[in-house]
Amino acid sequence: MVCDVCSVSSIHRILQRIAERVRPNGRQLCIPAASCGVFRCAHINLLEEAAEHKVPCAVVTGAQRHSADVSLDLLGIRKYFAVIITQEDTAFRKPDPHPYLLASEHIGVSPAKCCAFEDTTIGITSAKSAGMFCIGIHHEGNTPMELAETDLMIQDFNDLKFECNGRSIKISATITS
Repeated sequence: MVCDVCSVSSIHRILQRIAERVRPNGRQLCIPAASCGVFRCAHINLLEEAAEHKVPCAVVTGAQRHSADVSLDLLGIRKYFAVIITQEDTAFRKPDPHPYLLASEHIGVSPAKCCAFEDTTIGITSAKSAGMFCIGIHHEGNTPMELAETDLMIQDFNDLKFECNGRSIKISATITS
């Protein structure tokens, strides 16, 4: 599984939204962990599920190494990623497929067996050109039209269900119109 990570400037907005997502009854707490839609939720935590079942995860980002490191550390999710590919790791940047292919190589999983989570057109083009299944995360910073090339579009990880078998995660979705 590979995903993008937000820039440091996005972290402030993310942390501000945390307070808005806590409900008084405490039953629903979703904390955005990256602009790509990796959410840490009380009842669905893809990263923890992947780690528990030894499914390797990677970050592919157009950000500089320092920005990626700061973002992942602030969000407390670095430990979940076997590899972090930044703009400094490759001469080719998104929308070129090379960053995703490099991540796939590092985690030892064929691109055809990877799932990328993206929220930008250049990221989607990069992941799809690498031969990966791509889930588009729709949020206030993009439009459904921008995510049209994804294999699946969601607004929230709560739309997804995960079933782990060994080193793989089966992802299914419940999409309401």
